[in-house]
Amino acid sequence: MRLLECNKRLRVFARMLSIDHVMDTLVGNEMLKGISGGQKRRVTCGEMAVGLCQVMLLDEVTNGLDAASALAIVWSLQTMCEHANVTLLATLLQPSPDVMECFHDVMLVTGGQLIFHGPREALLPFFGSMGLAPMPGQSLADFVQEVLASPQDQARYRVPPPALSPSLPPPPPPPLRSGRKCISSKRMRRVFDESEIGKEMAAKLAEPPYTHPLQGLSLRKEQYGARTVNMWLTVLWREAVLASRNKAFLVSSRCPR
Repeated sequence: MRLLECNKRLRVFARMLSIDHVMDTLVGNEMLKGISGGQKRRVTCGEMAVGLCQVMLLDEVTNGLDAASALAIVWSLQTMCEHANVTLLATLLQPSPDVMECFHDVMLVTGGQLIFHGPREALLPFFGSMGLAPMPGQSLADFVQEVLASPQDQARYRVPPPALSPSLPPPPPPPLRSGRKCISSKRMRRVFDESEIGKEMAAKLAEPPYTHPLQGLSLRKEQYGARTVNMWLTVLWREAVLASRNKAFLVSSRCPR
């Protein structure tokens, strides 16, 4: 019965990742032709999902793939996370607007500073609080990448505060005001710390971790799991077994020279 449940779970995750039609195909290597590169990455994600891990960490999973394959992989991962209640953290290099829409939360890192971490819907108001807004027809992903990648071009996205209202059409960006060349990553971090999302995150990090009344029975308070005498006897027994297996060493040590 347990084997049937495992097979059923395997087929469910394979269908979520859109690799159920290649389950009987070899993965392949440099000498053997197998599945495609995008399918190989889905197989890797499926291995972690079948192992019932609650947190998945992916590093640039879309690199080297075309836009359609990258979107298909991210969409499959989103479906798997929503159905299996799994947390996924992925680092992406220049994601497309469609790929960015698949994520619930966004984390922006630039210049060694974490400048934003929160819901994707709060990203535009965050930049709006600093007087930055995308151009008409520009996607949010392209706007964020250009603002962070080339701070020298931030003057193109400077808008007065009234233009940040969604009911008003955005006017043409005015020239850079107050003589400031660009908004640095440190200043963006300060703005994030002073925002509501930043304050909520700081409050959550300051709270003590979740405690259970019975956690003292399951968590060890000692530095080591065994006593020093037991560990010493275990190592001594292992050395004795290794020495007894090396008969040539024992014979040579006993024979006089």
